[in-house]
Amino acid sequence: KIKIKKMGCCGVSHTHTKDEKSNAHRRRVSHSNNIDIRKNYEFISMLGNGAFGKVRLYRDKNNKDLLFAIKTLKKEGISTYEFNLLKRELSILRNLDHPNIVKYFGDFEDDYYFHIVMEYLKGYDLYKIISLKKYNGFDEKDMCEIIYQLLQALSFIHSKNIVHRDIKPENILFANKNDYSTLKLIDFGLATYCNKDVYTVGTPYYMSPEMIEGNFCPESDIWSVGVIVYLMLTGLYPFDVKEEGDLFEKIKKNEIDLSPLEESNASEESKDFIQKCLIKDSDKRMKTNEALEHAWIKKFHLKKNSNLLNNNSIDTILNFANKNALQKEIYYFVAKISSETDINKLKKVFNELDVDHSGSLTREEIEKGFKQINIGITEKELKQIWEGLDFHKDGQINYSEFLAVMLSTYNFQKEEKLWSVFNLFKEGNKSKDKITYESMYNAVKSLNLNINEDDLKKCFEKYDEKIDFKTFKKLMLGSEQED
Repeated sequence: KIKIKKMGCCGVSHTHTKDEKSNAHRRRVSHSNNIDIRKNYEFISMLGNGAFGKVRLYRDKNNKDLLFAIKTLKKEGISTYEFNLLKRELSILRNLDHPNIVKYFGDFEDDYYFHIVMEYLKGYDLYKIISLKKYNGFDEKDMCEIIYQLLQALSFIHSKNIVHRDIKPENILFANKNDYSTLKLIDFGLATYCNKDVYTVGTPYYMSPEMIEGNFCPESDIWSVGVIVYLMLTGLYPFDVKEEGDLFEKIKKNEIDLSPLEESNASEESKDFIQKCLIKDSDKRMKTNEALEHAWIKKFHLKKNSNLLNNNSIDTILNFANKNALQKEIYYFVAKISSETDINKLKKVFNELDVDHSGSLTREEIEKGFKQINIGITEKELKQIWEGLDFHKDGQINYSEFLAVMLSTYNFQKEEKLWSVFNLFKEGNKSKDKITYESMYNAVKSLNLNINEDDLKKCFEKYDEKIDFKTFKKLMLGSEQED
C-alpha cells in the first residue's frame, strides 16, 4: 500500500518591515512597461494556488489555440528575501532552453503584481501519476524513461552552475497525458546559483543531509532523484517517520530503510542506483553525468538512431544560413510556441546529438552526428553548418535554435499550418489579411525574443509597410530572399 504524504516547501521565515510593505509597489523586476494582463490574455481557469503565488490558465486573445500558464505574485507584503528570490528565479528562467524544462515566454508587471508567462503543460505531475500507479506499480522501463529525462534537465542546469533545490514529483510535469517522453521540470522558485545563499529550503522528504544544515550543491538534487526512484519502486519514502524533526535526524544519520526495496521486485541495478544517490557525503554521491551513465539507465534506456538526419539535413541547414534575420526569427518564434506533438521527432534528434548532456550542441557533436549515419562533411561544410545553426552568434547552438533550423522545411508544407503562424503576427492589427511592423514587433516581443528592429523595419519598407499571406508564405518557405 502506498503511503504518500504530499509535502510543501519549507524555508527561512522573514518578517516584513513597515518600510518594505509601503514601498513594495515601487520595486521593479521586469524590464517591461506596465501591462494589463487582460489586454493580451483571456482567463480560462485556475491551475494551482501555492505559497509563492497563483498559477492560472490563459489563452491568447488573438489565437485561441495558444495557451499559457501564468504565475502571478502579489507585491503587497512581499519581503526583501522573497523579492530577491523572484529576481533570481527570473534571471535563471531567462537562460533556460532545454527539451525537458518548462518553457519561459516572458514576464511583466504592474504596480501591484508580477506575472511570469510559462508553457502550459496538459499532462499530470509525477506525484499524481505515482498515486494512480499505487495498485500495480511502475514498469521499470517507464520509470527509467522518466528519470533519464529528469537527469537530462539536471545535467543542463548543473552545467550552468544552478541547483534546483526542490526536486520532487510535484515539480515534474508532462506536456501530454499518458506520454512519459514529454517530461518537463518546473518551479525554479528555490533555484539558485552555487555558493549564493546558506538557507534551509526545500521539501522535507526530499532534502539531502547538507540541505538540512543550510548547505547545498548539485548533488543535493541527485539525492532527491534517489528518493523519487525509491518512492516509485516501493510506494514509500526511504525515511518513514511520524514527526518532521525525527525525519531530519534520520536523514542526517542516513538511516535508510532498505527492507521495502529488498521485498519489492526491483532490479539490482535500480537498488544500486538508489544507494549511490542516497550517500550521506555529497562528495561521494553520484554526479549527474555519472547517474546518466549508470547501469540501470543503460539497461532500460536504449539509444536509437532516429534516422531523421540525412543528406537533406545539410541542405536544410545551409539554406537556413542564407535566410535573412526576419525569416530566422520567425522560425525561432515558431520553435518556441510549437507543441510537443509537433517537435517530438526533432527533440529526439537533438538529444541524440547532445552526447555530453549539456543542453546545447558543439561543433564536435554535430560532426560526430553526421559521421554516425555515414555522412562525411568537410571542414568548410562544418563551418557553414555551424554558422547556419548558431544564428544568434553566441558560440553555442541551443535547443530552440536547432528546432528553428529544422522546422524551416520539416513541418510547414501544409497551408493551414502557415495560416496558423500567420495569424499569430496579427495582434492589434485591424486589417485581417495583413501583418504590419507593429503587430509583428509586438508578437516577437511578447515571447521575449531578440530581433533587430532595423532589419524588421527594412523588411516592411520593402513591402510597403504590410505583408500579406502570399508574401509571408514565401518568407516561411524560403522562396522570398532578403538583402
